[in-house]
Amino acid sequence: MGEFDKVSAGQKFRPKAKAWNAFIDAALYVKNQQGGMTVDGGKRQTRTGIVLVHNTSDDDMPLFAPMYISGPIVEVEDEETALKFMDGLPAFTADKFSEEENLKQPLVILQQPIKSDEMGKAMIAGITPVRLTDTDDDGDYAVPDVEDGTGMATAASGNCRILWQGDGDESWAIVLLNSPSEPEYNGPFKIINGDSGIEVIDGRDPDANYAGFAMGNGELTSIESGAVSGSAPGYVCLQAEFDEDEETFTWSYLITEYPETEVTETIAIYPLGYLEADDDGGIARIVQFPIAVPELWVLGECKADDSASS
Repeated sequence: MGEFDKVSAGQKFRPKAKAWNAFIDAALYVKNQQGGMTVDGGKRQTRTGIVLVHNTSDDDMPLFAPMYISGPIVEVEDEETALKFMDGLPAFTADKFSEEENLKQPLVILQQPIKSDEMGKAMIAGITPVRLTDTDDDGDYAVPDVEDGTGMATAASGNCRILWQGDGDESWAIVLLNSPSEPEYNGPFKIINGDSGIEVIDGRDPDANYAGFAMGNGELTSIESGAVSGSAPGYVCLQAEFDEDEETFTWSYLITEYPETEVTETIAIYPLGYLEADDDGGIARIVQFPIAVPELWVLGECKADDSASS
C-alpha cells in the first residue's frame, strides 16, 4: 500500500510518520483557512490582518473600539531589528482617538478588551464588527468618533466601508477595515448636496461666490456658484445661453438625463457630474467629473453670405 492510499474498513492501519504528518499539515491548513488564519509550517498560526497593540492611553478600551497606531514597539533600524519585528505578530503602540488630528493616523479595531498599559490583539485590515456611536451623517463609511473615543461615526468617506448597519442612533455595523473611499474632489465646479439642494461651488474655496472659469465661444469668463434646477437622476450640467442681439451669455446649472437634447442653436451644455437617485428620489451618490476649464461653443444659425452670390 502506498503512503497516501485510502484505507478500507477493517484493514490494519499503521501510518508512516511522513504520511501522518502530511495529513496533519493539510488538516491544519484547511482548519485555519476556514477561520481566516494563515499557517507557517504548522508552527505559527495567525489570523490575517491581526496585530498586537500596547494600549498607551489612560483608559481601559472595550472590545471593537478604534485606536490609532503611534509607532512600532520594535523600531526597525537594520536587518536584525527587522527580523525581531517579524518574530510573531507585528506589535505597535496604540492610543485613543480624542482629537480630529488623530484621524490622520493608521486605524486599528480592537479584537479584545485591553486595559490601560496592557497588550492585546487588534485588526489592521479585514472585516470586523464595530459599534456606531454617532449616525447623524449619511454615508457608506465609518470613522472613529473622537467625541466618544470608543466607537465609530458614519461618514460620506473614510477608511472603513460599511458592509452592514443596524437600526438606531447607536447601533452595530460590520465594516471592511482599511478600504479607503475615493479621494474627495475639491476642484472647480464641485457638486454638493447643500442645505437648499444640489449646488455647484468652487471646491478650492467653498465660501466664494464663483464656481470656476469657463470658455464661452473662446472668451474666458468667471462663473458664479449657484443652485441647480431639476432632480435626480441625471447629469448636472453647466448651461450657456447666447443672446444673439446682445452677443452675451447667460450661465446656469441644470439636471438632465439627456444633455444632448438640451443643445440648440443658442444653448450649449457641459456635463459636470452625475447624480444617482435612491428609491425615494433622494440623492444616493454624486459622481464628480474632474474639470479644469469647460469650453462651450454656440455657433448659432449659419446665414448665407450675400457677397458670395454677387
